[in-house]
Amino acid sequence: MTDILKKIFANGFYKMHAGALLFLFSTLIIYFFFINTLGTVPMWAVTEWNLAITLALVISPLVLIIYLIVCLGYGFKSWQYVVKQLSVTHNEFLFYSTTSFRKYIQFKSWFLVQFKIFLPLWIYTIFATVIGLIYGYYILPISILLFLAFLNAFIAYGYVQKINSLDQKSATTTAGLLTKKWAKPLFILFTYQVLDKMKLTFLITKIVSYLFIICVSLFFTETAGAFSVGTLTIIILITAHAIIIYKEYGFNEHFLYFSHNFPFSKIKMFLGPCLNYAVILFPEILWLVTTQRFDHCGLIILLGFAILLLYRSIMYAIGNNMKRFLFWIFLIFNILFLGFLYTIIWYFVPMMLIISYLIFSRNYSNEHLSD
Repeated sequence: MTDILKKIFANGFYKMHAGALLFLFSTLIIYFFFINTLGTVPMWAVTEWNLAITLALVISPLVLIIYLIVCLGYGFKSWQYVVKQLSVTHNEFLFYSTTSFRKYIQFKSWFLVQFKIFLPLWIYTIFATVIGLIYGYYILPISILLFLAFLNAFIAYGYVQKINSLDQKSATTTAGLLTKKWAKPLFILFTYQVLDKMKLTFLITKIVSYLFIICVSLFFTETAGAFSVGTLTIIILITAHAIIIYKEYGFNEHFLYFSHNFPFSKIKMFLGPCLNYAVILFPEILWLVTTQRFDHCGLIILLGFAILLLYRSIMYAIGNNMKRFLFWIFLIFNILFLGFLYTIIWYFVPMMLIISYLIFSRNYSNEHLSD
């Protein structure tokens, strides 16, 4: 476990901060060790002059305080890096692997990880301590060494507490608390993801949707009937939700790919996500219900879900590729708009449903598209 943690966190820390560390511990400190003196001076004087900065650390309380502040800053930076990496998705396995060990074993491993991160500080501190002891200074050198050991242990203890509390943190969001006891069927899981992790995307999409509703209602109400306005609006609204469709595909392929092994028919897997979108599109559906005749409302909603299923099925053919997805969205939207202008849009509904299912059925098991 220790070797894995060192490779992920200690090595990663050095890679990310290589430039700053090289400047600090090579350019500055080595310069202090080998600074040249002006004129000819005895060798013993040159040695003491080169060690002046190090001696000041073990003699002067002010220099000592400055060094301790540097150590604290370095420790805080390393803490930030490790905590951030613990929250990265591909490091989630560490929660299950490291927490299976007893806490004192976890502490030992994290102490060694932090020791490796602190290695430049340890080298310089041990060097300063040895120089201080040689010159007869004992209290400050030993104090520096004890302080660094305490800081190393304190941060390691913090890592142990952090990784053992990750499971408690997962349900602390508002959406998580509100929906904690709700049933979570497979085909509606993405709705919870939207409410918990995609609130801003969802809010922006809804704002754009209602701006389109207002614009279409203002500019086309006088020249077109309510049914035509509703038809054009649903085409635009579903297209406005393209980013949600894209995210839903990624969510299913990343987190729910195991569902491909469930004993569900393809038609059920094809139509199942409509439950997600019935919830996500509830405000728009409510607007349609309040502004359209009942029979017209049903037709418009059917058109909307046919478009949605076509957009979604395309994702299974092209994979998680935003550029290609946007190209197809643009192409299909223009075809649909032409169909609306020439009043043949309703012939597209059965065609879209059939084409959507064929694309989905052909590409549903494409494992390479989930990458």
